[in-house]
Amino acid sequence: MESQTAMVCPSCGSSKLNNDGNRYRKDGTAIKRLSCCDCGNRFSEKYKRHQGQRGNRQLCVILQEAKKLDIATESKTVVGDKTDLKGKILEYAWNMKKQGYSDSTIRLNQTALNVLMDREANLRDPESVKEIIARQKWSPNRKRNVIVAYSSFLKFSGLTWEQPRCNLTRKIPFIPTEQEIDDLIAGNPTTVATLLQLLKETAMRSGEAIRLKWTDVDFKRKIITLNDPEKGSLPRIFNDLSGKLLNMLNALPRTTDYVLAKAA
Repeated sequence: MESQTAMVCPSCGSSKLNNDGNRYRKDGTAIKRLSCCDCGNRFSEKYKRHQGQRGNRQLCVILQEAKKLDIATESKTVVGDKTDLKGKILEYAWNMKKQGYSDSTIRLNQTALNVLMDREANLRDPESVKEIIARQKWSPNRKRNVIVAYSSFLKFSGLTWEQPRCNLTRKIPFIPTEQEIDDLIAGNPTTVATLLQLLKETAMRSGEAIRLKWTDVDFKRKIITLNDPEKGSLPRIFNDLSGKLLNMLNALPRTTDYVLAKAA
């Protein structure tokens, strides 16, 4: 049994071994086979115990554990960095609010920054953001909005970058006929149809129409006063409204202060 005591299992390093027959080479010579009592591994007698074998195995285990620790630390760092950036985006949004930007603009910029982060862009590295933007199949308008949002975020963070080029192609808009507009209005539910009829006759923005209050509508004089305009526009008065629009407005339930509350 001396040969067994001089051997160790190459898998687990155990010295508890049993004879497991012989393996024969092509020249007919036999090589004794052993099996480990601890892990069940089978191996040949040629695996002799070397002084550094067990140490090498322990070194491999240490290196593997160190690699796992590095990966875990790196993952934790990335998660923490993303959490910090999300907090920075919230600070940026609040700063925009204090600067007087509209809620829709704040929401647009915040969404653009979150999309960049979701697509693995590092908002602290403009080159990383450029690379992500270049890979996207966005329309020119969408691309421009993301570039504007990120430029604003960099300015808030005290950083700068060289904006990527974004060429917008202006197209002639589709202008439907009045019959097509009327067909669209007729095919919608009451509240939406009223909103569309209002937009058709006044050409006000949809956001302005949704914020319209009952106190802004004068049914006797057939006048609508727009006191809450968007995008820095001036207040406006719309007169000579059609009886069709006035009847549609008058038929809406007055459950809130806003005329088109259900359309919001």
